[in-house]
Amino acid sequence: MKRILKNTGSIYVHCDWHASHYIKTEMDKIFGYENFRNEIIWCYTAPNNTRANFPRKHDCILLYTKSQIWTFNWEEVAIPYSEETVARTFRGAGNTGLYLDKNPEEKHKNRLKAKGKIPEDWWIIPRIQGNGLERIGYPTQKPEALLERIISASSNKGDIVADFFMGGGTTCTVAQKLNRRFIGCDISRVASSVALNRLINDAEEISGRTASMQVAKRSKKEEQVSLGLTIRAVPDIRVYYTGVYPIEKFEFISQKEFEDFILTCYEARRFTGEGEITGVMNASTTILIGSVQPHESISEKRLKKFVEDTLKLRYQKNIKMRLKVVAWVFPPTLQKYAQILENYFYKENLPVEIELIPINSQLFRKRILEHYQDADRGEFLLKFIAQPSITDVHYKKVSGFNYKFEAVARSNNVDGYLINCQWDFDFQNGRFAESEYALMREQKDGKYVAKLSAEKEFEKSGTYTIACRVQDNLGGEAVKTLEIEIK
Repeated sequence: MKRILKNTGSIYVHCDWHASHYIKTEMDKIFGYENFRNEIIWCYTAPNNTRANFPRKHDCILLYTKSQIWTFNWEEVAIPYSEETVARTFRGAGNTGLYLDKNPEEKHKNRLKAKGKIPEDWWIIPRIQGNGLERIGYPTQKPEALLERIISASSNKGDIVADFFMGGGTTCTVAQKLNRRFIGCDISRVASSVALNRLINDAEEISGRTASMQVAKRSKKEEQVSLGLTIRAVPDIRVYYTGVYPIEKFEFISQKEFEDFILTCYEARRFTGEGEITGVMNASTTILIGSVQPHESISEKRLKKFVEDTLKLRYQKNIKMRLKVVAWVFPPTLQKYAQILENYFYKENLPVEIELIPINSQLFRKRILEHYQDADRGEFLLKFIAQPSITDVHYKKVSGFNYKFEAVARSNNVDGYLINCQWDFDFQNGRFAESEYALMREQKDGKYVAKLSAEKEFEKSGTYTIACRVQDNLGGEAVKTLEIEIK
């Protein structure tokens, strides 16, 4: 974070009492003790049932800057003076030259200059209540007012605000409303999904357009102001996967892009000659890359041609030739054929090795992981994830327009289990817009597991498109839709 932070930028690190003091020590090492600006105490109240100690109702936010010159817009976060204070002193923070003047005109000018006072390093900002309008149900969700003060004070319009543990996307949401650009990252597919839907909803309000670029229907008042903001254009929102790759996404890229991806992973160059050789790693190692389609295999004919082309082009006596075949799947017939070829080379005393490398395997990761000292960390940085299966969605009428829905779904990843289920009961523009059904899960044995059922009371009869989305603990995601008639 320090490396990519602008020289005049600031970093706010939040943690509760369990680890805040340890983080403070590390921040002093990384950013420098001299760049420590504030320990902000965020105070709030909430019900408690403790009788053994004082209730813990504050969190610490550590503020550091990258250098001795930083952005701080005190006027943007100033707390307005009361009319009584202004009338008594006509003084404002940052305006110490003001003083009581007998000239009425001068008094009025001074009154206008009084912006208010800079907030102290303790902030009373309520936490989000269980029934609050902001609440989306995401754990550790922060109030927008907290992020509004931080972003307003330490950035300007058009600046980039980054949150690398974005959770439900509050930082990105507030940045968008304050006309900042933003970057949000999270290890959780659920977090990315929830944050994206939230951002699109707000973007529609701000821009006056739906996600499909249709002009939204609005009243005259709504056309002028939305959520307290003037209607304006919003930046494009893009989602990228880094390190964790959903297998189904490869169906939408070209064969060349797929091959370039594999060659980059192996630090190999593309072979420009004719035949079945895709790439070359060194003088004795060639690569054949299978289809971008996850369920397609390499034919025996193509494998044989690859071997012939390699030996014809590269074979040198007494130098072991390594032929790497990289593909999504290898059916038993192809594995058997490769073994027949290797047996032939062995009998003929030819130093040729054929290696079948499934992409979604530790064998594929082996070369990449050589660049990391911590193998476990490297393992995490490169995973290929299969999407879950939603085999069916059952529904039945409870009463009136009230219906109950239940998904039949499972994870298809090793050690995978479903951690969330999302619903939309009027699915439009390929987007889940009902925030109350964004986090359907419960805690069991210390972990979140998906709740696959939901109830919905429709406002009126008609045909509705119902969408169900499930996500597993390894980043897999699947969506199923159906049309039903509500009577």
